[in-house]
This record gives sequence, C-alpha cells and structure tokens, in this order.
Amino acid sequence: MEESKDWDTTENLYIEGDNLDVLKLLQESYLGKVKMIYIDPPYNTGNDFIYRDDFKQSLEEYDEETGVYDDDDDRLFRNTETNGRFHSDWCSMMYPRLVLARNILSPEGVIFISIDENEVSTLYSICSEVFGGDSVEVLIWRKNGKQGNTKKY
Repeated sequence: MEESKDWDTTENLYIEGDNLDVLKLLQESYLGKVKMIYIDPPYNTGNDFIYRDDFKQSLEEYDEETGVYDDDDDRLFRNTETNGRFHSDWCSMMYPRLVLARNILSPEGVIFISIDENEVSTLYSICSEVFGGDSVEVLIWRKNGKQGNTKKY
C-alpha cells in the first residue's frame, strides 16, 4: 500500500502475481463487478522466455497422457499432426483462467487478450465456448503496417 496513490479512495486496482491464483482470490469480492480485463498470455511460440512459452507435447507424451494405446499396445485411434497434442497444454493453461475471468466480469465488462498467430484460432475457440460465440471479436494488427484492421472469425 505504500506505493499506492489515493489507496482509500481509488476505484482502480492493479495486482501483480500468478494470474490463476489472483483470479481465484478475486472471485468472492469481485464476482460480476470488473469492467475490463487485459491479459497477455504466453504465445506458445517455443521461444526461450523467462516464463514457460512452449506448451507443445511430444507424440510420446501425448500418447501416454491421452491413452492412445490399449493394454495390448494396439492403437485405439489415429493420431495425425492436426490433433490437439500441439495445443493441449496451452489450452489447459488458458481455459480455467478465462472461466475465472468471465466470472468476475460485469455484464457490460470486456476482456482484451494479446496473442499472435500461433494460437489465435485456438484462443478464439476457447473464448467462444467460455464467453459465447456471438460475443467474441478479433482485432488483427498488421505487423508490417502502421494501421490495424478488425476481422471477425
């Protein structure tokens, strides 16, 4: 509180910490009251950052986790490159955070999420499920230009 300005009268709150833990703590006091949330999650690019940013699984890890083989080591279903193992950990990380964020948003509230092309379609799918497909809009920023444009998926 020493670093806060006008602590007793402010209507704004800035919190630093693990976002899942913070969102859980906010549920009771701020349920349905937050007007705006901005998050900048890991982009799942595989780059070496301070935080974990590569949520892809190897084929072996995915097979073991999802039970692809039966007791006789016979494959139960096909596992193509388009299967979810490339996005499963990232989706598992994002989903509960978005559900908790939805719970604290007011009916008029908005959430802004920064993401790049690696997971934009996956994030859109999760947001459509969590927030409802009609309420999700995507803003695309041109990397090589000075202006952005909007596009609805």
